Amino acid sequence: MKAIVTGGSGFIGSHLIEALVAAGHEVACVERVGGTKGWIEELPVGWEPIGLSDVGQLRRVLEGVDVVFHLAGLTEAIRPADLYEVNTVGTSNVLEAAATWNGSAPHVILLSSLAAIGPCRNGDALSPDTIPFPLSHYGNSKLLAEAVLHAFSDRVPTTVVRLPSTYGPRERAHDRGLAPGSEHDLRRRRGAGPPGCRPREGEGRRTDLLLRPSDADHMGRLRGSGRRGDWTAPEAAQRGGGRRPAD
Repeated sequence: MKAIVTGGSGFIGSHLIEALVAAGHEVACVERVGGTKGWIEELPVGWEPIGLSDVGQLRRVLEGVDVVFHLAGLTEAIRPADLYEVNTVGTSNVLEAAATWNGSAPHVILLSSLAAIGPCRNGDALSPDTIPFPLSHYGNSKLLAEAVLHAFSDRVPTTVVRLPSTYGPRERAHDRGLAPGSEHDLRRRRGAGPPGCRPREGEGRRTDLLLRPSDADHMGRLRGSGRRGDWTAPEAAQRGGGRRPAD
């Protein structure tokens, strides 16, 4: 399988690239302009520091690719507009580039977040049918990115992965010795929400609801175009339609 990982030198992306390389897949990493290889410095992967703003450049690197793991994004920013520019518009650019390959478009897997769905307003457990109610600009930017995938789903096979908060080696709080779910960690994760809205520190912040990137068997419910099921990321790439990724 030939794969692209956007944001692949970061916390989750570097773990994903390590797993893909170990499985024998051909991998290239798309990073921001001026970005560094960081944790993937020693791995045999392609390197494309082109960012997400140039559709032409993205189209070039997507040629012949089977699957795009779109992980690049911002979780916090000084200006809310930056969250939308990277998380929503950047996703749109990736999908626009993929769609130009028509019948050979790669399967695009978006790393979204439970922040995109927010809390369940009627007290029931969250489910794939829960009406989204994001409480932060970050969550809203991710929900809009999911809408972009649905808009392109007639031209590009797509899957949305909504992860909970993640922790482990290479994550900033973990590497600074902050316990996941601690007051300091919660303060770091808290984002600026829309007027009148603030994230609540409730059950959804408990440590046992956090996820390690190495927990391959617990990668959450993946939501594809009109499909539901409990799939791992590689299985989602196989199920997504379009070209079947090579072994």
